[in-house]
Amino acid sequence: SLPEIARLRQRLVPEFPVYRSSMTDDCEEAAFGIVDAIAFDADGTPEVVIDWKSDVDPAPETVEHYRAQLRAYLEMTDATRGLIVSLTSGSVVHVERTA
Repeated sequence: SLPEIARLRQRLVPEFPVYRSSMTDDCEEAAFGIVDAIAFDADGTPEVVIDWKSDVDPAPETVEHYRAQLRAYLEMTDATRGLIVSLTSGSVVHVERTA
């Protein structure tokens, strides 16, 4: 029922696997994750990544860890924004991709 989610509900794909590979010096670095939900725009471009959380009252450093995790997912998908949604409190933290 959260407005941010209600607007995306019809486009949400749950449990979406994401991958990334990059070269650092002479070494390939690979990353893998499963986003809780992702919404694609009309042309199939990833738009919003959602991370559901069940914490009742997470510490600020825990929230920062969640932000870092979501930014990694944004980089992996090329989505422009992410939402950390606390299911217990109904709070929504907006996360943008870093430049």
